[in-house]
Amino acid sequence: MTRKKFCIGCILLSFIFIVTIFTGCGGKKDSKALVTVKLNEVARSVFYAPMYVAINKGMFKEQGINIDLTTGQGAEAAISKHKKAQSVKLRLLNTSITSNKIYL
Repeated sequence: MTRKKFCIGCILLSFIFIVTIFTGCGGKKDSKALVTVKLNEVARSVFYAPMYVAINKGMFKEQGINIDLTTGQGAEAAISKHKKAQSVKLRLLNTSITSNKIYL
């Protein structure tokens, strides 16, 4: 009797788990509004080429993201601009060739 209850409990728990996982799948978005992300990069660089290609081909807009790209003219200028404006949500600071840092 205990083994039967255990099996029924496992099946019920598995069913609840599967239903919970697939609840969010296939949902439709209510609005088609784009989310604007202000992105401030230190300088134009070949290291950001994949991002430039994605922006130009509209890949971000397909996912509902509008990129507002600005160049900060150096790390110090980008940081001071961010401190003054507080409107830039994402800064890409490239201090060396091997170090890419993202600050939110």
